[in-house]
Amino acid sequence: MAFCVMCVATLGGLGLVEVILRIAWTPPADDRAIHSFDYARTLQYDAELGHIPRPGIVVEYPPYDAAFSTNALGLRGPEVRVGRAADRQRIIVLGDSFAWGHGVSTGEAFAEVIDSALPRADVVNLGVPGYDLAKSLVYYERIGRRFQPDLVIASLCQNDFCVAIDQHRDKRTARFDNPTTASASSSAPASRRLKHWVRDHSYLYRLLQQATNTNKSLARMAVSIGLKEELAGFELLDDNLRPALIDAPPQVIASQTAVRAQLLALRDAIRADGAVMLVGLIPCIQAIDAKELEKSIAYTRYEATDFDLDAPMKMLVRYCEEADISVVNPTDAFRAAFARGESLYHPGDHHFNPAGHALFAKCILNATSSSPTTSNPENASRARNKATTQQLSQ
Repeated sequence: MAFCVMCVATLGGLGLVEVILRIAWTPPADDRAIHSFDYARTLQYDAELGHIPRPGIVVEYPPYDAAFSTNALGLRGPEVRVGRAADRQRIIVLGDSFAWGHGVSTGEAFAEVIDSALPRADVVNLGVPGYDLAKSLVYYERIGRRFQPDLVIASLCQNDFCVAIDQHRDKRTARFDNPTTASASSSAPASRRLKHWVRDHSYLYRLLQQATNTNKSLARMAVSIGLKEELAGFELLDDNLRPALIDAPPQVIASQTAVRAQLLALRDAIRADGAVMLVGLIPCIQAIDAKELEKSIAYTRYEATDFDLDAPMKMLVRYCEEADISVVNPTDAFRAAFARGESLYHPGDHHFNPAGHALFAKCILNATSSSPTTSNPENASRARNKATTQQLSQ
């Protein structure tokens, strides 16, 4: 009898906690975003690229109260005339979900901010979630060169190295690589399906999961008592952190060579079309906020001292300088803004919020129009692109 009373009391207590959490606690934004964003409606299968954006739809991000539309080509924004007007210039933006504008509304993505700042230019956004340098090149050759650009801005993230490491696909968009795999999740083990069901229906479970996965002490305790498997190694390390490992495994070294080759191939294609190439480096959130780094490695065997988060950016700057490509690294500007208390990323998400997009656009515009001095190692690339951008901004 006493046991039954104790069980009822325990279940009642858990139920009360669940009710309180549903009233007073909001699940992390990234968890809600991943489960509420309709990738199947937004992207469609493509035999060459895996997936491309769907044309003529409204893309919604309920967790951020954001939305934008795609045009007849599937590109973000209004219809764009392929033929060029004689008195206007063309800029193309390439990249992944950062360029695409994950989580921000019409007018807030950095490509749109740049477009608003250059009255004599038309900016065409070719960003697509999950694309790396190689796919961006294919997409540029398929669609981008039709617009006869004067300037091509290629936005690069640290996870571009990770794509080259193991040719893995974006976890959220991989299911669009082949229509026949759309129902693959139904074959998952019953235990995993049950776990997902509990996560989707219990705020208490999500809170406990978040606490364990973002606190190394709790993660280790959960492993020690058998609630979780062993702490993750390199294979499950966050995409932004793999290329920043100080003691880098062979896969990372190989990826550096691959990324450099992809960068050169993109440069050659752009120059063959008579356009100027500019690389804008996307600062990862872990390089800006030390707490985010600690969260990212909580359920791993790594410590913060195992990473040099500036190394991948410095390497990309060196690659660009060696290849005579203009490059902008806004990491210092993002750190300064963060130190002032500015929020630049979505809560619980690794993507820019509107303020992050605005700052990134400002760095691109400032770097290409500022007067060069011999004291700054990036000024040579700035000077090469200065004349083009000044002409666009007049």
